[in-house]
Amino acid sequence: NQLVGGKVNPHTHVDREYSIVSNTRTTISISSVYDLTTGGAVTGDPYILRWPERFSKGYDGYVAGMTLNDYESMLDPATSKLLKLKTMNLGLVKFSIPGIATPSPALSLQQVARDLCVKYNWEYRVEVPDEYTVESDVVAWLKTFGRVDLCVAHFPSQAYIRDPLADAGSMSQNKLVSVQGMILGREALVAKQFDGYHKAGAGVDVTLPLIVYSAHLGKADDPIRLNEEYLNPAGVNCLRWATGGSQVIVWGDRTLDTTTAMSWKHKRELLSHYENILLEGFDWAIFQINDDLMDAVIDGVLSSLFLAEYRKRALRGTTFRGGSDPACIIKIDKENNTDATRALGDLNVEVSLKFADAIERAKFLMGAMGITE
Repeated sequence: NQLVGGKVNPHTHVDREYSIVSNTRTTISISSVYDLTTGGAVTGDPYILRWPERFSKGYDGYVAGMTLNDYESMLDPATSKLLKLKTMNLGLVKFSIPGIATPSPALSLQQVARDLCVKYNWEYRVEVPDEYTVESDVVAWLKTFGRVDLCVAHFPSQAYIRDPLADAGSMSQNKLVSVQGMILGREALVAKQFDGYHKAGAGVDVTLPLIVYSAHLGKADDPIRLNEEYLNPAGVNCLRWATGGSQVIVWGDRTLDTTTAMSWKHKRELLSHYENILLEGFDWAIFQINDDLMDAVIDGVLSSLFLAEYRKRALRGTTFRGGSDPACIIKIDKENNTDATRALGDLNVEVSLKFADAIERAKFLMGAMGITE
């Protein structure tokens, strides 16, 4: 009865559909008040079936015949059709494969996707298999996956929403789905609101209102709190119920790299965005005259670009350029571009930026005046 609610048309050349009331693997039944042969349909005529098909494990393996090999072929960094995005000057691209929840395929396939994103300087959004329920197991699996600063993980990676195809009612009409699309959508909204990636896509205003339940988070009226002090430093961004509210919020600004300045998610996103813009947006400089005058032109273009970033607080410093605490340093001169360098056809431009930081913990120290203990 998986086709119930769908339609069958016995006349491919006529717009005539009948509602399906039941089915087996080999038969379809419609209401007895109708006759499929009305209009001249006979045995052997082509039929059209149309019904809502649920996807699972990231692909529809029953109808489309897709397998992990199909994904891996599409994700080959050398031949992937996603390469066309590299010519569209999009800056940072965020990438995910939601729904691959079985541990072994999830590890192998997502590592292929990870390698593509590292190659293209994009961000890969990891999905933790739903079989992992203990924080330490989640951290261990991500360590096996690989601690790469271009990868970001949120936990839990799946949650229940109200089934859009079911009537309102009990828990049995909730649907377990991947949360990757929800989170990416909210992050896109934050990036639009702040005109960049310098504001962390997390906090009480980054809500996931569709979530109604999670085995890891509980429900709004009976919430479960993850061990964020353990997970966040380990590179795992958490979901949690808003205090006194009924919505789940995104809580974390970390990449899977826990050892460098790129452990901060918004900084890695900002750097990748700038790098991709420069890579694709400076073709005009190629084959220009390689001399001091062109140095000044490029310096001016870069200065204009990053001054706009400084003014919207993406870069931090007492001054934009110069002084003891500059937000931006651009070096393109005779020291890093000697006559020998220019003779080889090279032009070296060194850009140092002080990225905006994010508050992860607010610490308040309070005491009565005059008491020293």
